[in-house]
Amino acid sequence: GYIPSFVDAETRAATTNKAKGNLLSLMALIKLQQGGRSDSLVKGALASSSDGETLLNAGDYYTKTGAHQNAFESYQKIVWHTPENTAAAGKMKAAYQAWQKGLDGFEKHLAELDEHWRTEMTKRLKKEIINVKSPEFVSSLVDLNGQPVAKEAFSNKILVLDFWATWCVPCMQEMPYLQKVYDQFKADSNVQFLVINSGAKNTLADAQGWWGNKRYSFPVYYNTDLMIGEKLGFNVIPAVYIIDQSGNIRFKTIGFEGPAIERMIGAAINLLKAPTL
Repeated sequence: GYIPSFVDAETRAATTNKAKGNLLSLMALIKLQQGGRSDSLVKGALASSSDGETLLNAGDYYTKTGAHQNAFESYQKIVWHTPENTAAAGKMKAAYQAWQKGLDGFEKHLAELDEHWRTEMTKRLKKEIINVKSPEFVSSLVDLNGQPVAKEAFSNKILVLDFWATWCVPCMQEMPYLQKVYDQFKADSNVQFLVINSGAKNTLADAQGWWGNKRYSFPVYYNTDLMIGEKLGFNVIPAVYIIDQSGNIRFKTIGFEGPAIERMIGAAINLLKAPTL
């Protein structure tokens, strides 16, 4: 690829090494396809770069040559940095199973990855934390029976707001992850989830007839205030806001972030529950 002449030396070297790693690992796969093999090409690729594409090619090479431990380690490095890569996670599991002749001990590796992801997400959130007084919004909410919501039910609690609409594809993609994090905290009386149909091109009847009401168990509400997006500061959904016990917005995410949203919400709740933030 083309590298602009004005980039710094570090960026130039990193870009060149990545391209080299990609190329060498791809050459190794091509040679394997042609009936030969070249472990030295893969080693050279990994020595040049540990980017996702190089690691994926290396993992595939090792899988095809029966070096399952090496394949597992390559895929594991991808998942370590990009937990959203479900394809690499699946290959990591398969490589481990082929290497160990079963899945005994695999849960330990998953636990290590999960702890790493949560630590990294917590670091990220500490940099992104805000402290803005939330506008009043509860008075515009009704439950799926059309009954107004009592403000007192949400006082002095950590609130997780998720704004969505039935026509919003990213919103639907987010729901399974929202359910998972809801399941983690549903027994905690100090945490309240409000999954709110924003009312954008939706009626209460749309919210009532949504198929997700039969699939998910988190509480669903309908918003009657057409200005809610302007008040809270969003014009794209899904939009997630996490409000602390004092009624201040501390975290927000506009748009779908993929599986990371589950870790983001969980880490944010735990941060707000900590004695000192």
